[in-house]
Amino acid sequence: MSVKDQFYKPSIIQEFLKKASNECIPLVTTIEITQGCNYKCHHCYNFDRTKEMPEAIKENALKPEEILSIIDQVAASGAFYINFTGGEALLHPHLEDFIKRARTHHLEARLKTNGSLLTVIRCEKLDLAGLASIDISLYGFSETSYQKLTGKEGMFGKTIDGIKNAIAQGFNVNINIILHRYNIDEIKQMADFCIDHKVAFQFSTEITERYDDSSGSKDFEITTKQFQEQLAGEYAEVFMTLNPDKALQCSCAKSVCGISYSGEVFPCIGAPIASGNLREKTFAEIWKNSEVLNKIRNLKRDDFKSCQTCEYIEFCSRSSGSIYTNTKEYTGCDSSTLQQAKIRHGFFKNQNKN
Repeated sequence: MSVKDQFYKPSIIQEFLKKASNECIPLVTTIEITQGCNYKCHHCYNFDRTKEMPEAIKENALKPEEILSIIDQVAASGAFYINFTGGEALLHPHLEDFIKRARTHHLEARLKTNGSLLTVIRCEKLDLAGLASIDISLYGFSETSYQKLTGKEGMFGKTIDGIKNAIAQGFNVNINIILHRYNIDEIKQMADFCIDHKVAFQFSTEITERYDDSSGSKDFEITTKQFQEQLAGEYAEVFMTLNPDKALQCSCAKSVCGISYSGEVFPCIGAPIASGNLREKTFAEIWKNSEVLNKIRNLKRDDFKSCQTCEYIEFCSRSSGSIYTNTKEYTGCDSSTLQQAKIRHGFFKNQNKN
């Protein structure tokens, strides 16, 4: 018996999450309150932001009263955390109203943002409304890398100021470091900044295709050479994902749920599979009866056919949502995920030889 088996005991929160997943309670629900954004990120999964927002998106956007009703419905179905995202959620003029409504249901309100609009005054307003946590995306650690990805000038400095303002206001701040081929050399600077400011952070290398099927987003994915170099670098643990249990399922449609800007319910905000629209049915009806959601919940290991014979599964970091976005097949595999698993496998074998 390992040391972990002898002494590890699941925390109350872990038990809580496990129960929510087993009983299909939408514990963590994310709502896209807008598709508007002050960035023009080339890697954005929503649509090609180098062009004007499509009229269909503007016309179908949820109205403030609809979002308030959705918050009520999600709370009634057992949600505990509610994430407000976009686009850039801070652009929505009623964001504070949504946070206040969430708090009336004792939900923990969280904000996902690029951080550039977090002025001192805005942080104070968010605090007064009852916001608990802020997840801020960090796209690099120089104006050059920032402009390369976001397509805008001066945003790096504004993001850093926004992070500092959020910390000073006392929010629970979490930094999502998005790694791409133009900021990979700044990985240590980004990590050191988070450590110096005593904020939680994690890395993500996932850059997917866009939901509107336009091309170009994957051009910012880290290259094979960069991935190999990082496996031998200081932050190798970020890239050396191990999956000894050969896990294939995640929390999609179980304890996690996403709601799009138009009221479409998704298994997860990162898995854009239409499961029912809140303009046609209630959240409770969709969450309980949707054929799409129930199909995902009932998936078995054998349903992931391409994974069954894969010799690299123990080194695979597959995300069903990302796989679906890239291939339109929830249980499939995509070339980027497989390639990285192969590289990890080869690196692991070479290390063990030495």
